[in-house]
Amino acid sequence: MKPEVFDAAAMASVDVDLPEFVSTIAAGMRAYASGELVVCPKAALHPEFGGLFHAMPATDADLSILKWVSIGSEAGGAIESLMIATDARSGRTIAILDANRITDLRTAAVSLLAIEYLAPKRHGAALGIAGCGRQARAHIEMIADCAPWITDLHVFCIRNGSAAALAADAKDKFRTIRVCTSAEDLVRHSDILDSNFKCNG
Repeated sequence: MKPEVFDAAAMASVDVDLPEFVSTIAAGMRAYASGELVVCPKAALHPEFGGLFHAMPATDADLSILKWVSIGSEAGGAIESLMIATDARSGRTIAILDANRITDLRTAAVSLLAIEYLAPKRHGAALGIAGCGRQARAHIEMIADCAPWITDLHVFCIRNGSAAALAADAKDKFRTIRVCTSAEDLVRHSDILDSNFKCNG
């Protein structure tokens, strides 16, 4: 039996309940802490010609997952991810998924959980976003939906056009939005900081 394949369009069409997604991520963390979920250290390739290539396996008694992440060696190379799901009991591969959206939402969910546990909940809090790419958009989607006590948004990016575009797209999600002129400006005006810069090294 062939595994089901879910491409980027199929994954994008899924209507994700964000609070439920966050609860699932939290449950996964608890399973890892208890030993129910086994996660191996990330295997990383850092070739001399550039780029990054990471393999991340994990399993519980029912499902085994391998996530493959690639960052191209070219300037501005895309970050792409793929996920292979295997029945842990039969060993049969059951699905191959484009994992970009899962990665975006999982990263944002972990950030949200950190905010929930570490940041004092004060209505009117300001979120500072550094870096205004795909991950930043996922974080804004997650935080705006799941943490309504965060009402203000400040954004900063080394490319001013990216910051302005992000601010425009998020205008209906926050009470006020401000594009900051520097990282220092962002830090000074934010209660919570969230960095989303891509690292190639």
